Amino acid sequence: MSPTTNENWYHNLIGDRIIMNRNNNTRSNSLIGEFNRIRIILCLLILFLLIWLSTAVVQNQTLAFDNFVLDWLHQYRNPILINIAKLFYLAGEEYSAATVVIFNLAILYWKHRRQEAKALAFGTLGIIIIIDLVLKKLFDRPRPLDYAIEKITGSSYPSGHVSGNFILYFYLAYLLAERFPKLTKYIYSITTLFMLLMGFSVVYLRLHWPTDIIAGYGVGYIWLTISLTILKVSRKNKKN
Repeated sequence: MSPTTNENWYHNLIGDRIIMNRNNNTRSNSLIGEFNRIRIILCLLILFLLIWLSTAVVQNQTLAFDNFVLDWLHQYRNPILINIAKLFYLAGEEYSAATVVIFNLAILYWKHRRQEAKALAFGTLGIIIIIDLVLKKLFDRPRPLDYAIEKITGSSYPSGHVSGNFILYFYLAYLLAERFPKLTKYIYSITTLFMLLMGFSVVYLRLHWPTDIIAGYGVGYIWLTISLTILKVSRKNKKN
């Protein structure tokens, strides 16, 4: 697989890549169509997984798995790892995330990229409503006991911490990959690693059950796909 194909694969798992090579328009459009179908199929698979997982959570069928993972991680609990985990947790904490959102909204408006700013606002505000005002109240799942940091209030399932930051940082990664296409695979690789470490950290700190994180990633991906679709439509409308 060539570097160009690699970059298309990374970018199209998140959103349509802007094709710059005029000589390959037909082939590129066909490739984009394939990746559109891949994203649709992936979103449907994730949705079915979320339905199955949510049903299992309601029936307490995931407790054995959740407790096994938490107990296993507890064996490796030490002050150094706890402090490292706290850094990744605080990087995605609501005040940190809000600062990143506001800063990037200001930059996008300053650069006259209104469509990108609106899609960012839609994605980040929308996920708060979906997670905090709908899903968390619907499932009302208690958090694990024995927190490694101060007690966190609110329901546990699904993780708003992970889903919100998933949308925020992968959306920014998408914009960066558009601006620097040769760095696409590095941008998405770093973002993926960052999100995995953030998810691991909140489980390691016993702020969430592992299945909360899995659901958070799933909801985050689906809502990110919707947000990027809105961005794509708004760009086309502007051109027309």
